[in-house]
Amino acid sequence: MATLTIRRLSRPATAPDLWRLADQGRANGVRLPSECVTGERFATSATDPGAVHSLTGFSCSCPGFVYHQRCSHHAALLERLNWLPAVAGDAPAPVPCSGCRGRGWVYVEDGDWPAEVPCRRCAADPIAIAAA
Repeated sequence: MATLTIRRLSRPATAPDLWRLADQGRANGVRLPSECVTGERFATSATDPGAVHSLTGFSCSCPGFVYHQRCSHHAALLERLNWLPAVAGDAPAPVPCSGCRGRGWVYVEDGDWPAEVPCRRCAADPIAIAAA
C-alpha cells in the first residue's frame, strides 16, 4: 500500500507580517519573561493562560510557529531585541539637489557656449545634499 505524504509550503514571513504580529502580540498581552541565570526567553500564551512557550531569536515552540514559521510571540521578541526588519517605503525618498536637480553639474555661460561645471551646492554628490 502506497503512503501519501502531504507537505504544506508556507510563504516566507515579510517585514509587514512581523510588525503586524508584534502589534497583535502587544494587543493580546503577550509577556516575555526570561530566566535570570541562563537568559533563556519565554512567552506567555494569549489563548492558554497557563502555557509558556520557549523562544530564541530564530524560533518559538508554539504550534503557530511550528505550522506557519511565524507567530506573535517570536515577533514580540524580535521587537524587544530591536531586530524587526525595516518595512520598505519607511525611509523618505531622497530629494535631489535644487541647484543641479540631481545631475551633479550645472550649465554656466563661458563665452559663447554654455559649459558643464560641478554643482557648488552639492559638490557633485547630489545624494549628499538630500541627506544633509
